[in-house]
Amino acid sequence: MGVTAYATLRGLLAPFRLQIEAYTSLDLTERGLEDQGIATIISSLVGGDAQTLQLVLSALIVAGVLWYVFRDKDYRKDFDNILAAVAVGGMIVAGWYITGVLGNDDFEPVAVESVTFVAPAGNTINYVMTYTGASMNFGISVVLGVIAGSFLYAILSGTFRVEVFASRTDLINHLLAGVLMGFGGVLALGCTIGQGVTGVSTLALGSIIALASIIAGCAITIKIQYYMLDDSFGTALYETFADFRLLPRRST
Repeated sequence: MGVTAYATLRGLLAPFRLQIEAYTSLDLTERGLEDQGIATIISSLVGGDAQTLQLVLSALIVAGVLWYVFRDKDYRKDFDNILAAVAVGGMIVAGWYITGVLGNDDFEPVAVESVTFVAPAGNTINYVMTYTGASMNFGISVVLGVIAGSFLYAILSGTFRVEVFASRTDLINHLLAGVLMGFGGVLALGCTIGQGVTGVSTLALGSIIALASIIAGCAITIKIQYYMLDDSFGTALYETFADFRLLPRRST
């Protein structure tokens, strides 16, 4: 994933990425919008202060999501999931604070960013290979920190174990998934964390579209894999889209 991400950023796949971006990017400033925030878009349509609207929307969304997840009795008893949610959410906020406040230096400015993994994974590989001529940044620190933190937690909790690929097919699937994740994560400007959590925390329209696409792609893939237990790929693909009512159901 990291190698493909770096190739997509600055290597062999970069021209292909730039070509796709040229055809799909929209310049919102041409439409009188300062940014792609949901609050900015709504305020441009109906009026009102964008910052106030941002606070109201944030409060409503947070309240709605918390109500949805905590109405599940099983979730309320699942300490690990609650701890993970608080930790991940806290890290996103910490990332914004570190780069936007602590890192705010007029003489050595840094990009305001928070947690994401695909592009930083590629930059981390480059950093390891060119250590003496490279410098640490926030993304590389996050990647190395997650590896170190995960290892430490696994040791302390007694859950550390060495895993290997179950079969040749399993290895090939992981390699293909890494290539797709590396290219797609860079092209989408973030992965399930970079766009699905960090990006959505800003209520950016692009991040919401990316998250919806990730969920849809996951659902379609799981359906296809389920049907492929008994059918060919073509049949599995057709049945999947039929389940989503995008194609007519075949008569039996």
